[in-house]
Amino acid sequence: NLDLSWILELSNRIDALKEKIHQSEKTWSLVIEEIGGFKKSILDLNERQKPELQQRLLDAQQIIKDRYERSFREGQGEQRFLEEMADKATPDRIAIAYRSQLGLRQNAVNTCERELTNARSHYNQAYNYTFDVSASDNSRYEQQLEELSQQKLPAYKEQIENAKNMAYEQFANQFLAEMKASIYDVQSRISELNRALRDNRFGTERFSFQITENQEYKRFYDMINDPMLMDGYSLMSQMFLDKHGPAIEELFSKIVDTGSDMSSDARQELERNIRLFTDYKTYLRFDMISTDEQDNRQRLSRTLLKKSGGETQTPFYVAMLASFAQLYHVNDPKWNCSRLIIFDEAFSKMDGERIRESIQLLKQTGFQCILSAPPEKIGDIAPLVDRNIAVIRRGRSSFTRSFDAKQMVAAYAESDDLHEDL
Repeated sequence: NLDLSWILELSNRIDALKEKIHQSEKTWSLVIEEIGGFKKSILDLNERQKPELQQRLLDAQQIIKDRYERSFREGQGEQRFLEEMADKATPDRIAIAYRSQLGLRQNAVNTCERELTNARSHYNQAYNYTFDVSASDNSRYEQQLEELSQQKLPAYKEQIENAKNMAYEQFANQFLAEMKASIYDVQSRISELNRALRDNRFGTERFSFQITENQEYKRFYDMINDPMLMDGYSLMSQMFLDKHGPAIEELFSKIVDTGSDMSSDARQELERNIRLFTDYKTYLRFDMISTDEQDNRQRLSRTLLKKSGGETQTPFYVAMLASFAQLYHVNDPKWNCSRLIIFDEAFSKMDGERIRESIQLLKQTGFQCILSAPPEKIGDIAPLVDRNIAVIRRGRSSFTRSFDAKQMVAAYAESDDLHEDL
């Protein structure tokens, strides 16, 4: 009559626990097996994959180090990489995005390598070197550059500086010598012109030319004509520099090129200065002096704008005749030559009296002159010259006729006499 159901319940619980123990032992075996796999994977990672990846990392870092400067890596390069990672999330995506650009860059690199090889070849040929043109680095050429820049270039610089100073001094001395010679030459020519004019009068006036230094550039004029340059001193002599140093520096700073990096405006200013300061006339002032019978003197520079047209033409003809007189050596008997002068629109603004004075001066100096004048001047010119030729236009044709002014005057006088008799 005992109730043994609890024994059955215990037996069932025992069976369930045995099954659970069995399942746990199976799970334990699987875990042990999995742990063994993990241990094997860890061993493979530590002994094979990790060293391999570390070496690849070192190689990649070395490649980056070789290809890019440290300042770029730590600055712009790292910043750009972080920006791309934020946008594309993984390096693989970055690589895919830049793969096409890499091809273009690689082509550019190949082109640069070819150009580098060609440049090396040309360098070797030009300077007879046998450096390896296909070397992976530029160390041999850099070594050559170091040798040239640190050893030979300083010596060359000293030689160049000495040559530059010598060339500058030679140029400056030659420039001053040419300016001085030009000034002396024009002074001599002015003296010759004045001698040619000395014995000739234009009516009641005598003319002469005057040359003086230009006060605006007197400091340069005094430097150019300093007697020290004729006494053995050069431009760079200390005594000469003490006397004219500021003028020398100012003058040559205006006409010497200061480099190829000048602006367009500075270059134009330099060209204007060269034209101005290399012309000897810049340092001089020219004038013409007229002297009347009472020895009253007048300067053309002061009276030119105050006189009439005929009066202003007078100095022009005087200057022209004096210049031709000098050119033709009028007063030198050894010069037996034609002394021809041709004037177009001659004496266009002169009155009859001044025309007669001009032609008289032409005759006194012995010139053979051809005058082209408008019809209204025939009455003043024709009686004073040796031969007259009239140019007559009829329609589209032109022809010439010569006439004797004296015969025409005589014939006109006879007609007047005949008229009076009648």
